[in-house]
Amino acid sequence: MPDSSFFAEQTEQSRIKSEIVTKYFWAWAKVMIPRARNRGRNIAYVDLFSGPGVYDDGTESTPILILKRALQTPPMPKMLVTVFNDRDKGHVDALRKAVAAISGIESFWHPPQVWNVELGVQLTHRLRHLPKCPTLMFIDPWGYRGLTRDLIGSAIQHWGSECIFFFNYNRVNPGLSNPLVSNHMTAMFSEEHLGSLRPLLQALSPAEREAAIMRHLKSSLNSIGGDHMVSLRYALGERASHHLVFVGKHPTGKKIMSDIMAEYSSTGHQGVPTFVYNPSDEGQLLLFDSALDDLKLTMLQQMAGQTLTVAGVFSDIRTERGYRIADIREAIRQLEQASKVSLDPPASARKNYTDRKTGITKVTVGDTVLVSFPQRGDYVQDPH
Repeated sequence: MPDSSFFAEQTEQSRIKSEIVTKYFWAWAKVMIPRARNRGRNIAYVDLFSGPGVYDDGTESTPILILKRALQTPPMPKMLVTVFNDRDKGHVDALRKAVAAISGIESFWHPPQVWNVELGVQLTHRLRHLPKCPTLMFIDPWGYRGLTRDLIGSAIQHWGSECIFFFNYNRVNPGLSNPLVSNHMTAMFSEEHLGSLRPLLQALSPAEREAAIMRHLKSSLNSIGGDHMVSLRYALGERASHHLVFVGKHPTGKKIMSDIMAEYSSTGHQGVPTFVYNPSDEGQLLLFDSALDDLKLTMLQQMAGQTLTVAGVFSDIRTERGYRIADIREAIRQLEQASKVSLDPPASARKNYTDRKTGITKVTVGDTVLVSFPQRGDYVQDPH
């Protein structure tokens, strides 16, 4: 549980986290509102560790930012259902006052709900009785207690629903070897994934250990329907403190969140974002080589013998780190130039454009362009 000073002043990392969640909410809502209206549904935002709403220094946190902007964004006041929860009674009282003080708050057709419920059976029961509509859930626990596969699975089970959660690597990493918190680790990863992960950890370097933990987290989420995951790694020098993780069932969400997270990421090899946020940006550890060359080789290996749209490649590719759709397009463009893949329509039939950053003229690679990959034995290991 955070100490009394946690909400005294917003930290840089908290600010970045709030900005990412808020930006994604608006992008997600823009996609979901017309679809929800066509089905006679609302949309919902649920924050299970919402805090007091306003820091002691007067900075507004995510719940207040979302409510204020929603009031200015038709038809949001008619359609938005909001639920804010915190187990700390003082935070709940402060948040209720902050919500009530928002000018025009009475315009919401569905008044914001502020709960004071401990994560567990009672909260799960209450969540199940919310309207079944597209929902974005934000789970931001102080440590790891309450962050479970079941909770994440329930957050993404309905059409249009996605989840963003805070993965406290600083706490989870030692917790994996601590028998006293084994039940919490099992609830997060599952017995099966822990059984294959734990024997690996002792022999791994810190970087390899983190990569293995994140790989098993991703696999665990895949097994409950979270097919599309991307995360931003927060680092202090070379050490990871935590990851902000997005998980959903549709590639559109991953595409949008990848672009948002890339804004806060340092840039790695060949201009590809590292998906690492490091305030110092010095001596930064790259867990995954972000070079386009590795992405190209991964495509050739995983998509061998297949013909997919560019959007389909983005949806289906499985890597240990995030890539933007822009990175996928560039990798495919380079493979086409090297005659390693064939595209339909071919380059000669597609338009050219000028890259704003480099001034270089390139051929477009749209989402619906078909990419035919050679059989596994038909390419050499060098993807150039």
